[in-house]
Amino acid sequence: MTDPTRRNVLRGAAALAAAGGLVGTGTGAAVAAPQAPTARHFPFLEGAFEPVTEELTAFDLPVTGRIPRELNGRYLRNGPNVLGLEDPRAHHWMLGDGMVHG
Repeated sequence: MTDPTRRNVLRGAAALAAAGGLVGTGTGAAVAAPQAPTARHFPFLEGAFEPVTEELTAFDLPVTGRIPRELNGRYLRNGPNVLGLEDPRAHHWMLGDGMVHG
């Protein structure tokens, strides 16, 4: 067996590509029908995770229930924002520029 050098790997890949091209050239080769694009669901672009387009500052908001006395401070969420991307659907919720939501 030969050493897995870059040259040997590329040579093997080229041989596989050439063999793959020959397999589908027979007269009985089936051609796959074009597939319609499927609708994808992007939960990371909806609800609380929806991209924020404007900043809002609000005071004295109504509270249902009681806020615990021990809870004091600010709630900040750090995560990505897909605004500015050419195709937000290509975004992954674990990647992207950081944005602090407060």
